[in-house]
Amino acid sequence: MVKKKILVITIISFLLSLASLGESANKRLAFINANIFTPDKVIKGTMIIEKKRIAYLSSDIPSLDGMEVIDIKGKNIYPAIFDLASNLGIVEIPTVRGSVDNKEVGLINLSLKSFISFHADAPHVKVTKAGGVLYVNVAVRGELFGGKADLLKLDGWNWEDMLVKDSTGVFLTFPSVVQRGYRYYFTKKEKKKDLEKRRENHLKRIEKVFFLGSKPPEDTIQLASNDALETANKILSGKIPIWLEVYHPEDIEYAIDWMQRTLNKYPDIKFVLVTSVGIASFVGDVQQLGIPVVLTGVHKLPYLDSDAYDLAFRLPKILYNKGILFAISSGFDYSNVRNVPFGAATAVAYGLPKEVALSSITSAAAKIVGVDESLGSLEPGKLASFIVVDGDIFNTSSKIVDAWLEGKKLDISDNLHYKLYKRYLQRIEEDENR
Repeated sequence: MVKKKILVITIISFLLSLASLGESANKRLAFINANIFTPDKVIKGTMIIEKKRIAYLSSDIPSLDGMEVIDIKGKNIYPAIFDLASNLGIVEIPTVRGSVDNKEVGLINLSLKSFISFHADAPHVKVTKAGGVLYVNVAVRGELFGGKADLLKLDGWNWEDMLVKDSTGVFLTFPSVVQRGYRYYFTKKEKKKDLEKRRENHLKRIEKVFFLGSKPPEDTIQLASNDALETANKILSGKIPIWLEVYHPEDIEYAIDWMQRTLNKYPDIKFVLVTSVGIASFVGDVQQLGIPVVLTGVHKLPYLDSDAYDLAFRLPKILYNKGILFAISSGFDYSNVRNVPFGAATAVAYGLPKEVALSSITSAAAKIVGVDESLGSLEPGKLASFIVVDGDIFNTSSKIVDAWLEGKKLDISDNLHYKLYKRYLQRIEEDENR
């Protein structure tokens, strides 16, 4: 009898929870007195959310009957921010090997799925949300083909809840002939020759992957479904782009030539160039290729002594002037993903228009990963993912007061930084009251 009562109570609780979820999903929210940053202009007015999506955007005030009204009180509403080159959630403590899962051994890892390694409860995830970054493109990299990148939203119990789009691209670390280490110059020609030979061998391995991927499945001997070959086939058909990661100018020059030769042979392949300040001398070549660029940060030093000290700060404007689609990212720095907006802010200080800087971390980023139909900007019909800021998002003194992810309000105060702030603020108050 007791077991039956417990079962009945459990069923009733479950049904009530489903009812509450349905009510929450159907709730209509009206944000009034807001400065809403849309792709075309800033609208001073009202935004209405219904069923996770933006239902209305206008300077007019419609009838608000039956809605929950939220007065923004003149604050700014911006789209949720993206980080396209991220290792957030797959790196926690660099000195603890068990918490680091951002690199894979071996040359070819086309079947690797990055989202499997994502730790939803990593402390940096909560801090990142407080910085307004709500979507991250996480990638496990390797010596050559590291694995498939995946777009995740920063809310959920696990990667299954958080996955927005799998296989946004396959990361390819272009084989370098420059010894690892910043601004390194060769002293032994033999060493460089060895690296050049290694590069050619690795490029032959890539060509072999393309060759196998171009074969119909029935022409390859398989005992079971081969995810690596399927991925290679999707690369050649343009369904999954190659995210080519390369940094040093000498490597970039060779990589651009290799991409051109590859496109001549396999015209359906799509590339995304993941790079930094070293690309400055080859912007014209990138423009001719017509490929998007993901900058791994703006706060960078130049590679060459002949480069201007502020080249990295001016690079986004150079790309914009050439009409190249680009996004600004954290550059695989898990601890600084929250600072992605400030990289864009530096670009603004060096001539990049504010609306373009905002696009580089929102709508342009969404377009590069192929989710721009539902995310990246504030428009009717798109998912209601946005942040509320008490000032200019590119001003370091501005504060993000609220964050909403697909119509759900997030608790951005639930992070270690905020808790430490409150703790030591209390100490100051106690000292003052003594």
